[in-house]
Amino acid sequence: PLIAGLQRLETVAVEVPFSVSVVSAAEPFIEARVAALNEAWRGTGRSCRFRAWSVQTLFDALRECEAVIIPSSPSDPRKSVKSPNRFTESVWAGRFVLAHPLPAYLPFVQCGWVGDDLAAGLRWLVQNPEEALETVSELRSRHMGFTLDILGEAVTSETQADAYAKAC
Repeated sequence: PLIAGLQRLETVAVEVPFSVSVVSAAEPFIEARVAALNEAWRGTGRSCRFRAWSVQTLFDALRECEAVIIPSSPSDPRKSVKSPNRFTESVWAGRFVLAHPLPAYLPFVQCGWVGDDLAAGLRWLVQNPEEALETVSELRSRHMGFTLDILGEAVTSETQADAYAKAC
């Protein structure tokens, strides 16, 4: 979902030059795909870099970014049980979130953009930056907060996810 999600964002690239920091568990496959995307994007005004997940890296990335994009596979049964921690951590940090419609994110649709087409969400964000900022500001002014979950994920690869799913 991560690489496919990034590739789908290319439809917006002509309108919105963007840089992406991928914060994820260190896996050679993901790192290689991110490096290949960065190479393909060279000279286009876009960039893509990999950052190995840690609590500090997550906080640094949230502080440095303007928005958070959370690609996923809503049709994947393993994703339907995800917690909302990625979404809520991003809102907690004061960032506008664009995410696929996982069941755990649906209660938070008023906090960001949730839909099947992340490119459309990015396009909306660029066309409506004041409204997006107002959304985040309104949540903060109401002292709306979330619990910060830094426990991480139970699995770090598709192989582990499959083994975990079989065990449950």
